[in-house]
Amino acid sequence: MAQKKWKVQEVPGYKVDWYVVYELKGTKLEVVDYENIRPEKINEIYEIAINIFHDLKSISEKELRAYSAEKRQLDVVVKAEGGYISMSFVADSVLVMAGLKKVE
Repeated sequence: MAQKKWKVQEVPGYKVDWYVVYELKGTKLEVVDYENIRPEKINEIYEIAINIFHDLKSISEKELRAYSAEKRQLDVVVKAEGGYISMSFVADSVLVMAGLKKVE
């Protein structure tokens, strides 16, 4: 996949273990980049990603409407088994999901 640095919300003491980047293209959410995650797992979380994308887009449009869509960014971090899941919603069209694990 492309070697682009995607910004994720950091948690002190944790590092990015894996990430997947989705982009809305037309009416379809497509994977545009990923690292350290199996394609089968990406397929497993696809429906979750769609729901998260639509939820964050709604929040972004409502709460960040003072900013142009290109300048909007909304970061959410949730505790998960073995670490955290970071979700960054960028420019109302890109969702970066990353698994964060404790630094040893």
